[in-house]
Amino acid sequence: MKTRITFISLIVCFVAGTLNSCKKENIIDTASPEKGELHSVDFKVKAYTKEVIPMGPTMSTNTKGKSSANAEAANDNAVDSYLQELDYFLYDSSGTLISHVNQQNGVEIGEWIHYGFNHYELYAGDYKLIVVGSMGGLSFPDSTNYTTAALVPGYVVEDIFYKEHAFTVNEENNTEETITIERIVGSIEVKQREMVGELWGGPPEILVHSVSSYPFDKNQEYEVLDPIQLPKISGEVVPYKTSDFVSRGFVLPDRSGSFNRPLYMIIPGVRSGQIAFREFDDIVVKPNFKVLITGTLTGDRGQQYFDVSADSTWAGTETHEFNGE
Repeated sequence: MKTRITFISLIVCFVAGTLNSCKKENIIDTASPEKGELHSVDFKVKAYTKEVIPMGPTMSTNTKGKSSANAEAANDNAVDSYLQELDYFLYDSSGTLISHVNQQNGVEIGEWIHYGFNHYELYAGDYKLIVVGSMGGLSFPDSTNYTTAALVPGYVVEDIFYKEHAFTVNEENNTEETITIERIVGSIEVKQREMVGELWGGPPEILVHSVSSYPFDKNQEYEVLDPIQLPKISGEVVPYKTSDFVSRGFVLPDRSGSFNRPLYMIIPGVRSGQIAFREFDDIVVKPNFKVLITGTLTGDRGQQYFDVSADSTWAGTETHEFNGE
């Protein structure tokens, strides 16, 4: 019979009513003398990002050289000021889950376990720690084994940070490490200046693809969602008026670095059908990169007003321009 690894928690998370600041799912056994002594292992989690709120929707002809008003300081720690939940998954050398801890921002519980910190008592051996930072709303099906575990976003993808950390516990007394989790989503922003017609059935719709699950094991296959609509940030349908429409949202790509799925741009008709349609098949979404798409489907007159500047608060920005021709 296989001996299961003992995990001793030094703190019990209290959950009452709607308060749920720390959840734990542990495999707990009595002490196993043949495995030796337990060793203390502490982790501190950080996630540095310059921008915790996307750039504003305003399109302007005189924004060159100006930084985004919504950009945070360069050394802003997103774990403290931005991300709402941290999930820790600890696996032993066989890939079996030892512990899943969920921490929610805003409440600290106990000396050892509070938001951004986690403490373990482990036997000597090799382990994997997966840390996921999110805005909440993620699910983790089949997480009891490393080879089947994955994170699954909600219908609308929000910002997600992730890190896998392999480590070894040896006979030394205590181990304390800092882990920097990294953004795994990309951002797509579409800016349109359109001459609205009387037969318009609504604002432009932007449809994009995203993976529906993100396996912890990079050798596993990804599942891709049907196209979902990017949230509309600004723009009103007023017949015979020129309007600026902005859509923006996160996309979760795979690990290939070349996640290239079609993007669809649709202007719906008042009763049915489409006023205009455009398919983009050359949009590559990469982690921590922002893709800006600017232009018009209804004529060149709006094109001259677009002014797009690179967003240096992300790792990089790729810009695509289009027109109605």
